[in-house]
Amino acid sequence: MAETIGSLLEKTRIAKGLTPEQVTAKTRISANFIRAVEADRFDDLPGEVVIRGFLKTYATLLGLDPVDLLTRYDAMGITTVDKSPELISIPLQESPLGPKVTLYGGVSLALIVTVAVYWFFGSPPPPPPPVAVTTPAPTMAPVEESPLDQETTPEEAPP
Repeated sequence: MAETIGSLLEKTRIAKGLTPEQVTAKTRISANFIRAVEADRFDDLPGEVVIRGFLKTYATLLGLDPVDLLTRYDAMGITTVDKSPELISIPLQESPLGPKVTLYGGVSLALIVTVAVYWFFGSPPPPPPPVAVTTPAPTMAPVEESPLDQETTPEEAPP
């Protein structure tokens, strides 16, 4: 008898020294779902798409060929009932103020934001105020007259 998908996965997991909890930590697949796959209890899983995703992720983690594993799963001819929750459609709520007020409010807000952005980023900055630069006139230090600078007359000249 050929080896089942579940027994192949379980045997490979044990050979790699992994527990179902360690597989859960690495793949984010519930440990209960890991045990269900290894026991070939595919009816305990949420649905066909989820089963295929689990098998692909689990096979990749264990180093097995996911395409080969999915081919083996398809060959089993298992039909599962989709147990995934249905999406709930919530009707859109209209504004209590009415569509025109909402439209005008949105247009006004867009206009205000546009003007504010232009004012902040678009207008050039004002020129800096002129600065008066005054330089003091150079001053000369008073010079004392030396005795040599004085004029001497021939009568005063030394002999």
